[in-house]
Amino acid sequence: MYSFIFVLPCFYSPSDPKSTGGTISNYLIAKILSRNHLVTILAPETEVSDFLNEKLNVIRVKRASLSGLKGKVLGGKVFRSALESKINSSTEKKILLFGGATNFLASYFSDREKLKIILLVRAYDDFIYGRWSPVTFDRFHPFLKKNIDRGRTKRAFNNADAIITNSEWMVSCVKKSFPSANNVCKLYPPLDLSDLKSGFALREKCDFTVGFVSRGSGKAKGIDLIFKLAKEQPDITFNIYGGLDQREVNKKISKNINIKGWTSRGIMFSENHLFLVPSVWPEPFGRIAIETQVSGLPVLVSGSGGLPETVISNDCIVIDEGDWPHALVQARQNYKSLKSKVSKANGELIIKFSLKTCEDELLKILRLI
Repeated sequence: MYSFIFVLPCFYSPSDPKSTGGTISNYLIAKILSRNHLVTILAPETEVSDFLNEKLNVIRVKRASLSGLKGKVLGGKVFRSALESKINSSTEKKILLFGGATNFLASYFSDREKLKIILLVRAYDDFIYGRWSPVTFDRFHPFLKKNIDRGRTKRAFNNADAIITNSEWMVSCVKKSFPSANNVCKLYPPLDLSDLKSGFALREKCDFTVGFVSRGSGKAKGIDLIFKLAKEQPDITFNIYGGLDQREVNKKISKNINIKGWTSRGIMFSENHLFLVPSVWPEPFGRIAIETQVSGLPVLVSGSGGLPETVISNDCIVIDEGDWPHALVQARQNYKSLKSKVSKANGELIIKFSLKTCEDELLKILRLI
């Protein structure tokens, strides 16, 4: 019997405002494993209250007191020390799961007996350095990482017992960057769909409304396109959700845009007819696209990254940025037909992205190692 140790940069409950698609996935996988195994979370930042039980232990690792590069180096040493202490505290076999910014730390433990190593890869910044990278607007970060990393990320990926990532597209990216990596596996992120229901009724009669979710400046998520569409199609109301930089938003906001902030999924899906995911960077996955369709609403996504894997048909994919105005008009005109297709696919989506399916697929991966 193995115990599991997650080594993560942060660990949040899904309801925490700081949570992202990646942190939600880590949370749900830990929840699945803790049903039958001892699970420990090591992270410098933790905000969890939802499902703690006798088989799950959260340990907050002390943060480095220094900032910048020296702080990162010191932080790595503190993390390694905490992990060594946990490994040596018992003799049973352990599976270490590293995620995001901690992936490079796996290189220090890859040759240990009674240890198996899994890397959880959610996004490019887990490993980007190299000309293959699809992130073309930020070349400084890969260059900096390559020179600071000293090959540790490469060794971690090449020596891991398994690498779990969140879409077929990301599998191809990892394999391209690390041809020697073993067992690069797709595990679609588990979605807790318990509070979602198909066919949300709009709370009141209203004009056609479109939802969009983002954070920060919103530029990578395509907020500039939302601003453009709002100006071109003033008879449509655009509801923007998430934690946005108000200074940027206020510069371009128009009368038919509502800034909603964070709210529950139930309210969000009851306020809109359609959601847009027009990301301009290649998304590794697209949690909001799945949740939208499970709620019974259509969604349009860009053709970047793993987003095409999240929708029910190619009709929901907008390949070229210039096609978005026409795609939105078409979606509005054919709304009843599009919504009917989503309703028919609802059961299939729920099964495909359920916690049970994720658990079954995760067990298959664990058997490989």
